[in-house]
Amino acid sequence: MGVLPDHKIARELAYGELEVEPVNLDEQLQPASLDIRLGEHFKQFKPEKYFRIIDLENGVGEMLEEKLSEKDELVVYPGDFYLADTKESFHIPDYILGELTGRSSMARLGITIHQTAGLFDPGFSAPSGLLEITNVGNRPVKLKPGMRIS
Repeated sequence: MGVLPDHKIARELAYGELEVEPVNLDEQLQPASLDIRLGEHFKQFKPEKYFRIIDLENGVGEMLEEKLSEKDELVVYPGDFYLADTKESFHIPDYILGELTGRSSMARLGITIHQTAGLFDPGFSAPSGLLEITNVGNRPVKLKPGMRIS
């Protein structure tokens, strides 16, 4: 099977086993995709005075966690890296593969949404997706929880 067009995505959400919640099809449904919104939880590696090498045998180190409301904003500076959740929860049936990609409007600002973890395998179910946000541009960018990002 190939990429699902909008009417098949809508049908799967209405009558199939595909669950994405909360969702507003009028705002989020695209011709061959469903826009996903930025959640409220963010993690970033703890800033240290000196760069510390990440040694996977000893863990990645402490991460700072932050929760923002939809009234707040997060400024992502060039070179920043955040792990963030999606506003939506997911249940992907075993006959559909989901692919997470950034919106082109974000890419034009230098914001990448995922580095390597861009697939929701068939059968994936979780209270949110995981975004790997990096600013590869040369200017800071404001992000707000609830905005369409991928």
